[in-house]
Amino acid sequence: MTVASAILVYTAAMSWYTVSKHSSFTTYAWDLGIFDQSFWTTVNLGMVFVNTCEQHLVESGSFFGVHFSPILFLLVPFYYLHQSPVTLLVLQSLIIGLSAYPIFLIARERLREDTAATLAVIYLLNPAIHGVNSYDFHVQSMLPLIFNYLLLYTLRWDTKRMVGASILALSVQEQVVVVMLSYVVFLVVHRTLKGARWREPGAIRGEIIPILAVLAVTVLWWALSASVLHHFNPDVPKHLMAGQNFALLEVDSPAEVPLRVLTDPAKAFRAVSYDWFDKNVYALSLFTPSLFLGFLSPATLIPTLPWFAVSILSNYPPYYRLGFQYPALVVPFIYVSLIRGMERLNTSLKEGNSVSLKAILTGLIVINVASSVALSPLSPFTDGFNLSPAYIKPCMSQRSRRLAEIVALIPPQASVLTQDNIFPHVSNRLDAYVIVPDIHDDPETRSRSDKILWTLDADYILIDERTDPHGTYRHAISLVEETGAYTLEASYDTIQLYVRKTHLGN
Repeated sequence: MTVASAILVYTAAMSWYTVSKHSSFTTYAWDLGIFDQSFWTTVNLGMVFVNTCEQHLVESGSFFGVHFSPILFLLVPFYYLHQSPVTLLVLQSLIIGLSAYPIFLIARERLREDTAATLAVIYLLNPAIHGVNSYDFHVQSMLPLIFNYLLLYTLRWDTKRMVGASILALSVQEQVVVVMLSYVVFLVVHRTLKGARWREPGAIRGEIIPILAVLAVTVLWWALSASVLHHFNPDVPKHLMAGQNFALLEVDSPAEVPLRVLTDPAKAFRAVSYDWFDKNVYALSLFTPSLFLGFLSPATLIPTLPWFAVSILSNYPPYYRLGFQYPALVVPFIYVSLIRGMERLNTSLKEGNSVSLKAILTGLIVINVASSVALSPLSPFTDGFNLSPAYIKPCMSQRSRRLAEIVALIPPQASVLTQDNIFPHVSNRLDAYVIVPDIHDDPETRSRSDKILWTLDADYILIDERTDPHGTYRHAISLVEETGAYTLEASYDTIQLYVRKTHLGN
């Protein structure tokens, strides 16, 4: 009952927070609008998650040309019932909230039931989890639930469900392949520590085949992902390859990073040293809520190594700051390692150690409450944090109400061009477009984006200079002034809604 209540409270609180952010125009095309439009085109037009936000990167417009995430199909029926960004925000909060239940099951099998319930509640206080939940909608938000069940089945050695959960994890995004490869290493280490006798005949069926099955599924999924991505996006632009996120290593794509680290230690050191303070704070923020007890069971942390390597080698702040979706890749393993560390500690206490497990649990409660107060996007003490958009607090002002009224003037069937933070409010149509922020590192992609902008002929253009996070309203004003094709229909302060003159009276 305690765990169920905690999940309900968490889901309600995070749903309120994220929906309030949306209502106050602090959600964005990247990435709530992208997903809302992708679900809308799938449900209403039978397309494969098509959106217009990244047509300068993916000519087909399909999200599957950027990331292979077939797990999204599981959410289509829910979106069909209520076609709104709000559906995605509430679903995300529920899915993350439910991830506490397998944590409870894992802990209950190793510790007392009341301790397990407390650990599940503590898990839901984790500010890194809140950060994943608070920044728009991201497919990675499904990873904590899946990874926690994957670890539950692994520790039980329920091999059929373990392989099934592995497939589900891979279906979240193609990048999970790297985590799953390191997870295979964890499986070997884990079973060895459990006393697996690899040379005995029974080990082939009981140990080796399940591990090889996970490895085979992972490799095959990698090949399938590459094929699907190529199908939807055969000509990948430089910007989408994300080499700019590892600029200090001077690579064209993340796939080149391992070789560059091995062959050029000087560049690797420069990359690791970049934003070194922020990277240390990030790691401490992830491990401090567990009081570092997970290091008593270090094998469980093996699957986190690839992402931490990405974090410390990158120059892209979202990879090493709270408030983004990426901690979802590591928090489950950190938390389960905490439980396994407490299990080992409990064993040592029974052998006469003077430290009380109750005192440790109290310490965990205190540090998690303190961490949540200090770092959670929901905390009033984080007002003004600039770690990520997750920390922008919702505020239903007269301005946001007037902006909502002006959005309502746009007919549902009309085409509309707008800015990042307004796009999710008009994205439930095919002909909604967002003004792409400047791309400095890839002139070809920038040129493609500009060409799309100047050939849209949108029925409406809506901008708000004051709330535009990228200053892209300037492009819209240039379009209005240079084409002479638009007239002002409504305004409030710096909010301006233009309508195409030929659309008047339609």
